[in-house]
Amino acid sequence: MALSGDEHAELNRLCEAEAERVARAKADADALAAAEADRTARAKSEADERACLEAEARAREAAAIADLHSQAVGLPNIWMLVPIILDLSTPNYSKWRHLFLLLVGKYALTDHVLSNEVFPMVPAWARMECTVLGWLQNTISAELSEIVTAPTARRVWLGIEEQFVGNRETRALFLDAELRNFFQGDLSMTDYLRKMKSMADALGDLGEPVHDRTLVLNVLRGLNEKYSHLASLIARQRPFPSFIDVRADLHLEEITQKAKLVPSPPSSLLPHRPRRAHAPPWWGGCSWQQWRTRWPSPVTLGKNNRKPRTEPK
Repeated sequence: MALSGDEHAELNRLCEAEAERVARAKADADALAAAEADRTARAKSEADERACLEAEARAREAAAIADLHSQAVGLPNIWMLVPIILDLSTPNYSKWRHLFLLLVGKYALTDHVLSNEVFPMVPAWARMECTVLGWLQNTISAELSEIVTAPTARRVWLGIEEQFVGNRETRALFLDAELRNFFQGDLSMTDYLRKMKSMADALGDLGEPVHDRTLVLNVLRGLNEKYSHLASLIARQRPFPSFIDVRADLHLEEITQKAKLVPSPPSSLLPHRPRRAHAPPWWGGCSWQQWRTRWPSPVTLGKNNRKPRTEPK
């Protein structure tokens, strides 16, 4: 069946529209492909740049760690950084542990005490292992050193931890009872507060942390009679004070009570000078009449020594 002229024109228009749509779709696909290729190239470039930066950062970090390790090996005095000798009879494990971790963290040696990985065949690691072992042995007592001696720093660290936080439940039970039944007695305020804080820290090391409010209440409960009035005042404060604030108040009260025992100075601002006795007069301390009697004047002497005048016969 033959098509009319209008139908031919419509068919041609449709064909052209389809061809234009296909061309547009192909152009869009090419643009998307180009954009995807550009994104891929840009991502690859960024990845390469990131890898390069990471490599440079690792190289700088390795150089910095090597420099820190050289400083650690040449450290002259370990007691300047850890001024504590850990002893079984002294409850200072929490403070010692904190200072020692600060030390090994400063010189990038934390893995030697907190990690179970060992690299004895690596000379640099073995050298720093000996350094950390020396630090441990130099900051614990001789008695404790005999108990926890081990070939690696990690095993020595775990041995020390076992001596102070082993049998956690039993230790926590007795230490909690001691905290709640401790009284100041004749202790100074500094010693009393230090003892209470050390027991609270030790309970925290055993996995039984003492809240700040609980510590303050136990401190107030154990005060002696001299501070009972202050304990009742602090307990009524709102908001409830922290341990730091209570410690400052108690120290101030202790200073005030000591100042009352010191005798007050004289009211005069000038220092007291005792009145000096008058010096005796130059004539020997006697009165003027006595002096005249003892030592007559030349006129008097002349009158007394004058011979009586005789009348002529």
